[in-house]
Amino acid sequence: MKFNKRRITIWLGFIISAIFLYLALRKTEWVQVISIFKETNYLFLIPAVIAFFADFSFRALRWKFLLIHIKNCRYPNLLSSVFIGFFSNTIFPMRAGEFIRSYFIGVQEDISKVSAFGTIAVERVFDGITVVGLLIFALFFFPITPEIQKILFVAVFFFAGALLVMYGLLFFRNFTRNLLKKIFRLLPEKIAHIGLRTLDSFTDGLMGIKSKQIIPIILLSIVAWTLNASMFFFTGLGMGFDITFPGAIFLTTIIALGVAIPSSPGHVGVFEFFGIMAAGVIGIPKSEAVAFILLGRFLHTITILSAGGFFMAKEQLSLAQLNQQREEETQ
Repeated sequence: MKFNKRRITIWLGFIISAIFLYLALRKTEWVQVISIFKETNYLFLIPAVIAFFADFSFRALRWKFLLIHIKNCRYPNLLSSVFIGFFSNTIFPMRAGEFIRSYFIGVQEDISKVSAFGTIAVERVFDGITVVGLLIFALFFFPITPEIQKILFVAVFFFAGALLVMYGLLFFRNFTRNLLKKIFRLLPEKIAHIGLRTLDSFTDGLMGIKSKQIIPIILLSIVAWTLNASMFFFTGLGMGFDITFPGAIFLTTIIALGVAIPSSPGHVGVFEFFGIMAAGVIGIPKSEAVAFILLGRFLHTITILSAGGFFMAKEQLSLAQLNQQREEETQ
């Protein structure tokens, strides 16, 4: 039964991806897209790829701070684990890379895999807060239209709520945890179970973080996501678009929030839909936006697969081994 449910979940992800990909690419002038690719200055992709690789380098450093209460892990092992984890997320369904990443660092550093996974749950919350915070920052550089006002209101609401929960779990842990558990129990049983399990992983990972580590973790999160936005910024410049850096941040944050929707491996379809939509908001016409996001998607994927493949070869790992581990960890 569990196997059937998992298969249904996987196929549902592919269906969602197909729908979003259709919505993203319909009414595209493909002749114009090809013309844009021909006119692109591909030298700008060099700093774009460097920025994207640096993004992951800072993510590995941030993870070191998140794991420090368990063990002072070696940076090369952290970097390998991060890239192998994202590599796995790109080719395997159900975000299996999170489990593979925690398993791999557990083996490499001889630490609890459950504890390592808990820090990844904390990392995701820091990512969410950082992304929404950067979105709010970027929106101040746009004309305040009714649409921008709505986005800003929702962003501020979630940003303030996330900060409040984080503050409560850091300084009033038991009270906040019990309050959240009561709220989750009001939801349908399956959703409540997932919520409670996520809350337990998150609070376990948060438990060892000291207040003096919060600032470095936040700063590293901001640097990582800013570098992520730099990839789109340089790509846009190479394609001749009049893109500003706040515009690139807006684009990055909308994609980051959009790919939270369950979909196929690599967020196919969802990435393109929200990327093209965000590009339209910052003034890039449809066909140009399609070319922009497809090139950004290519850089995103090729960097992860190349670096992930390199670290897999370095650690003498095969796809078969990763798949076996995925099967075991996601049972």
